[in-house]
Amino acid sequence: MGKSDFAVLSRVEDTTEITERFVSITGLSVAEDVAEGSKIPQGKSAKGFVTELSPIKQAVSLDYTREYMKGVMDNTQKLEKQYQVDVRDRLSAVYNKLNTTVFELINKGFTDTLSPDGELLFSANHLLSPESAIEFDNLLPAAAPSVEVLDEVEKRSRGFVDAIGRPMPFNTKRILVKDGGKAHQKWKKILGDNVSLQYKPTKIDAINEGVNQQLGNGRQIIPSVYVESDTAYYFMADFDSQMMVNPIYTGFHQRPTMDGEFDYDKRTQLYSVPFFDYYKTGVVNTPVGMY
Repeated sequence: MGKSDFAVLSRVEDTTEITERFVSITGLSVAEDVAEGSKIPQGKSAKGFVTELSPIKQAVSLDYTREYMKGVMDNTQKLEKQYQVDVRDRLSAVYNKLNTTVFELINKGFTDTLSPDGELLFSANHLLSPESAIEFDNLLPAAAPSVEVLDEVEKRSRGFVDAIGRPMPFNTKRILVKDGGKAHQKWKKILGDNVSLQYKPTKIDAINEGVNQQLGNGRQIIPSVYVESDTAYYFMADFDSQMMVNPIYTGFHQRPTMDGEFDYDKRTQLYSVPFFDYYKTGVVNTPVGMY
């Protein structure tokens, strides 16, 4: 699960709640100087937007005829090995559907996916709080990867203020791209290899320059086949290492699994076992930390 692409994009949790209710977090209380013996002021967080998510069940079955099941016990037919292949295939189908569903949130982030504030996931007019006039823009210009894009993202993320006007700077450590796409190749040329810190001469915007990973401030390029656009790129904060909430959430009631043993249907003479997961996913926080 932890190595799945959707685990990189979203916050993954186990849950027992059927319908979950989320309140977006876009500001924290402000600490004040207090004289000795004085009353400590009560903290007040900015009021957030509310989102509710309902569960989804995804499933696929593995079906065998009565004759096939008898053949599994015949060592000359080698059906046991094929059975193991079929099991992996069904689990893979469930994981593939999961990744496709979760990544659809960003793939349609410019056209269909809504943030809790009612704006598209990537928008120039996000409201941080229902009771605040402070807006923020997480929609980047339609431009090819460049040093100027890095500068723009750095300027926005380091100068970010929360819903009560307090400085709330963050780092966008990850760049999500389509595996092997044009944006993937371009960012690799600009930032260098994710593993090696060696100096890597390259060519950027028709100018011969030497560029190494320090230009990207330790950023990591994350390629995924589930990103649809060949040219799109998504900057994301490393939510695990910062005091921020990943706006994209995936909660599991039941992680991908095979449900018990084969059931036999006398009417069809088929042996069948389902593979399924039971989960919910969506944008539950105003997308601070994503561009």
